[in-house]
Amino acid sequence: MKKFGGLLKEKLKDALVAAGWGLTTASIILRSLYEGASLTWLDYVPIFFVAALAGLILVDLEKIVYGLILSVLLSVFIMFFCLTLPATLGKVGRFAPLEAFYSGVFVMVFRSIFPITIIVSFLGGFVGGLIGEKLKLR
Repeated sequence: MKKFGGLLKEKLKDALVAAGWGLTTASIILRSLYEGASLTWLDYVPIFFVAALAGLILVDLEKIVYGLILSVLLSVFIMFFCLTLPATLGKVGRFAPLEAFYSGVFVMVFRSIFPITIIVSFLGGFVGGLIGEKLKLR
């Protein structure tokens, strides 16, 4: 029974790391989108370091890939929610159809995530996993 409790703690830790990874990535991208129209290389550096930290904690390549998938899905959800919040609350004027607004938000989120952010996150997680393996953190 003790082994089951340790496994449950391990899964919870991995899920929390992936959630933190996704939340931080979404906040970096949202800050960039609110300040300008696209991401620059200065936005990809913190994304890389966050992914490397997550990879350092997760260490195993399989856990890093699962964590990346979970973090990307969570990031997309957070960004879509935050960018559509003005329309949801009724703060967007009736000058344009809401379908156009939502499709524009969807395109903006997709362009900010795919493909560079996913590649940078995977490379950062992989580098962090290699460092964690070398330091024998798990």
